[in-house]
Amino acid sequence: MENKQLKSFKDLFVWQKAVDLATFVYSITEKFPKSELYGITNQMRRSAVSISSNIAEGFKRSHGKEKLQFYNIAYGSTAELESQIEISYKLNFLDNQNYRKLSTSVVEVGKMIDGLIKSQNRKFPKSPKSYILNSIFSLILLILIFYILNPSFANAARLYFEPQEQVVGTEGDFSVAIMIDASKPVNALAAAVEIPFILNPYDVSEGNSIINFFVDKPHFDETTRLLTFSGIIPGGFEGEKAPLLILKLKVNDRAQKTGNQTAVLSFDKGQTKAYLNTPDGLEDVLELEKMELPIVKGKENMGVGTIDVDAPESFKPEIAQDPNIFGGKWFLAFATQDKGSGIDHYEIREDLGFRIKNLGGIIKKFLIPKSYLLNSWQEVESPYVLKDQKLKSWVYIKAIDKAGNERIEVIPQKYPFQWYESWLWWGIIIVGFAIAYALKKFLWRKIIH
Repeated sequence: MENKQLKSFKDLFVWQKAVDLATFVYSITEKFPKSELYGITNQMRRSAVSISSNIAEGFKRSHGKEKLQFYNIAYGSTAELESQIEISYKLNFLDNQNYRKLSTSVVEVGKMIDGLIKSQNRKFPKSPKSYILNSIFSLILLILIFYILNPSFANAARLYFEPQEQVVGTEGDFSVAIMIDASKPVNALAAAVEIPFILNPYDVSEGNSIINFFVDKPHFDETTRLLTFSGIIPGGFEGEKAPLLILKLKVNDRAQKTGNQTAVLSFDKGQTKAYLNTPDGLEDVLELEKMELPIVKGKENMGVGTIDVDAPESFKPEIAQDPNIFGGKWFLAFATQDKGSGIDHYEIREDLGFRIKNLGGIIKKFLIPKSYLLNSWQEVESPYVLKDQKLKSWVYIKAIDKAGNERIEVIPQKYPFQWYESWLWWGIIIVGFAIAYALKKFLWRKIIH
């Protein structure tokens, strides 16, 4: 189809293919775990929709440079989606058939967008200045390729431990941070830390972690002595001295009775992986460092560091409904972070009591005791199926960190009670009539006598 015949972006074959890809992504991600609804499911859907949306916007732009800008964004979104597909496959969210089908579709759409960009570039020949800049860029690229291919310059991602104290004692607790240095953007990571019998982990803090979404929350297995976790860093991380977790440890009772010893913390090579923020989600080369901790009998440790007095970060809970989740029931999704001690748990309260403005607490306590019975806090996890499926309740969500600090967010009633729906109002009306009737009868008797 020639360009002059194209009246709408809908006539573009690449746009049609991008829409088919987005539809397929939505269909496939419906089968992902419910816990990923606001995680990688949401990310894949956003990337897929971004492709067709930017193609459409680029087509509508009249300026050639603006067209290229949006076509390039669409092309970049194919790379994001391809990376997310790889992560989903490695996390066993995709079977082989759907993985191949999705990967093929993304590559096909990417090639078509690349052709669209090249076609647009031919309409706007580059100036001599552009060719000079391209030559300089090519030279820089050759130098970079040399550095990458030369083993002496190749830098692997590095996982290591940063101790609070170089020498630990048998008295009290101490902390050790799991850190990462990455010379190339890393956006998915799984790790297993081997903890010797001489040490007992009693807490793990996710505060200040660069991992935004934990696929597997930190978990310690007493049998294998492995602390395992995995997570995603959207957009990738590239830099030095970034914390993943903070382990809080104690020397066990048996070791306290013996003489000076050395504890060794290390990574399990087979279960520790890092994946790059690239279209094909390549596994990065990892340099894993162990840490030796000399233990001195009788020495007192410094403790676990600063006291967390800050509440968890503000967040926006969302009420949603999906025919494929919880049988179509209304549910609540929520998540936040705490950069101090880390999130401990969430609690929820659905306020089913009818509200009357300026009703005193004592009167309310006697008139609507039902609300006091139903207003207790309940520990929950996201997503949470709402008890009040009519959405007539006020919903309170409390995030509590490991230091006991709280953050409460409130969702108002979606469908507020009408006055005639409350038994309280009817109770007041009935009591009012009863009082009026009794007063009338009393006055009538007084008049007669």
